[in-house]
Amino acid sequence: MTIDLTKRTSQLVDLGSLGLHQVFVRFRWNATPAGAAQLDCDLSAVMLTSDHALPGREYFVFYNNLVSGDGAVRHLGDHREAIGGAHGELIQIDLARVAPEVCWILVVVSIHDAAERDQLLGDLQSGLTTLHGTPNGPILHAHAIPSTAEHGDSCILARISPNADGQWTYEAVAEPFVGGLSSIRTMYYKG
Repeated sequence: MTIDLTKRTSQLVDLGSLGLHQVFVRFRWNATPAGAAQLDCDLSAVMLTSDHALPGREYFVFYNNLVSGDGAVRHLGDHREAIGGAHGELIQIDLARVAPEVCWILVVVSIHDAAERDQLLGDLQSGLTTLHGTPNGPILHAHAIPSTAEHGDSCILARISPNADGQWTYEAVAEPFVGGLSSIRTMYYKG
């Protein structure tokens, strides 16, 4: 089932109740014919401490830093070629290996060189985030980028964090912003 986040502010999945110690988050997209030229979405993960900061640069996982400093998060490659008619990227998160100082993992999509190419999320015909227990396993949760994100070039898609009982949860969100990977570094890296 795909959740329409334009009707809800977020959607929570209790990963502990599903018995998951490892998850895979996939983002697939198709560009509109007008926006198809060179449109490349990048999936990234931002691991944050309780003061909403990266513990170090190595905790920002993206196409140029494929593994987090604690080894818990892996970017499984930048795929610009069509996969089944859509483009896609995949991030693996081993919840048991997450550093103790990490309180949140943000999963973010951004358009590569969006400003230079004058591209926005509104140039996507579709953008779907899916949660899996294995790389090619069944979809446990899915949500689309809402039309309210069309004026951003980036969007926080999900927050993964432990709840009060220490069990990990996956919260589907849609928080668009402008500035891509450089904005993420500016917002969260204090070093």
